[in-house]
Amino acid sequence: MESIEAADERYLTFWVKDKLCGLPIAHVVQILEMQPITPVPGYPAYAKGVMDLRNQIVPVVDLRLRFGKEAKPYDDRTCILIHQHQSLPVGLIIDRVERVVSIPEVEIQPPADSAKDTDWFFSWGMGQIPERQVLLMDVDKVIQPDQQQPA
Repeated sequence: MESIEAADERYLTFWVKDKLCGLPIAHVVQILEMQPITPVPGYPAYAKGVMDLRNQIVPVVDLRLRFGKEAKPYDDRTCILIHQHQSLPVGLIIDRVERVVSIPEVEIQPPADSAKDTDWFFSWGMGQIPERQVLLMDVDKVIQPDQQQPA
């Protein structure tokens, strides 16, 4: 049986354009192929709408658009990551899943005060794995419409 500490160090990594991002695996409910999404009038452009997940309405956010990147047609690698946010699920459209990695707390750095990269705005830290760095997502900032990234 895995220790709680070891479980806390595991992150699902995924790609959003050219950025490798990560979320704690403990908050990932499931990964789905693209599903029908119902647009909701008045939602911001990055909030694609809602989907029905086992008779539960789930809001869906396109992370490419939320990061201020150009849209791209969805393909067979595009998927919806269902993230348990507080007590509600949220769907995050990602370009593709990478893998689950362990990132010890000592390998995570907070954003630099001078960081101008808008992607940093939606993160709480940068994790280091042997091959590269992983932008660790702050889902609160991603889903809050009043959170505006710097220009």
